Amino acid sequence: MKHRQDALPIAVEVSQPKRRTLVNPPANYRLADSDQLVVIARKMPAMAKD
Repeated sequence: MKHRQDALPIAVEVSQPKRRTLVNPPANYRLADSDQLVVIARKMPAMAKD
């Protein structure tokens, strides 16, 4: 995301199987539909579902 969208992922709030916050998530982390992503960006990144 950093190179493609000029955005820096800061944290992911994971709600399954229990709620927790993953700070500085690895580049290969796959977001689930219920995850919440915190980013620093110049503009809203375009997010695509795989």
